[in-house]
Amino acid sequence: MTRVRKEEQQRLSLSQMLETAAGAEAGDASLLAHDDDIARTSLRIPREVLQEISALAQANRISTSLLINLLLDNYLASEGRLGYAALAPWYADYVLRKRPAAD
Repeated sequence: MTRVRKEEQQRLSLSQMLETAAGAEAGDASLLAHDDDIARTSLRIPREVLQEISALAQANRISTSLLINLLLDNYLASEGRLGYAALAPWYADYVLRKRPAAD
């Protein structure tokens, strides 16, 4: 397992990426091309845990999936690993589905 150098750890978190993307102008349609870069998986977690995660996500007006991604990004950073900013810099725009504005 390789650790990340200090300067790599100082990259944006997924949360910061989302804040930046939310305030940005619509991007290009190439974001849809990243659909193939998204892995779909299923988790086996206690129903009560999922209910808590879902309630927290709803309280923050985000999807359960996005909250889980934020938690994963925070965990990667806490372990000194590369996070979403390095591994998938396009992800924040993808999640927010930034599309070009109509002329």
